[in-house]
Amino acid sequence: MRLPVAAAAALAGFALAACSEREGAGELPPSAPVNPFADAETQNFQCGDLEVTAHFIEGRARLIADSQTIDLVQVQAESGTRYEAAGDPRTVFVHEGDEARFTLSGEDYPACETASGE
Repeated sequence: MRLPVAAAAALAGFALAACSEREGAGELPPSAPVNPFADAETQNFQCGDLEVTAHFIEGRARLIADSQTIDLVQVQAESGTRYEAAGDPRTVFVHEGDEARFTLSGEDYPACETASGE
């Protein structure tokens, strides 16, 4: 059964009015959180065969290594700047000048050097 055009228009108008009366109608969903590492200092390292991209900002570091993203926080260090993964003190990145040391879940990688092509 087909509705006359006027009846279809009336139903459509009723449906739109009902939708606009919903709570929160017309409001956009909250936006995604801003990436705190978007403006971070970035350095690339070569740790043996492993390439590591390190983003540093305000006492934190985000490493991208072997398709993993690892967030670390700065902790007390004897020399250089030491970062540890929250909840995994066996994942450590120690950065000093153009060199770094990287341990991932207890596995030590060869000394890291700043990679060319930054």
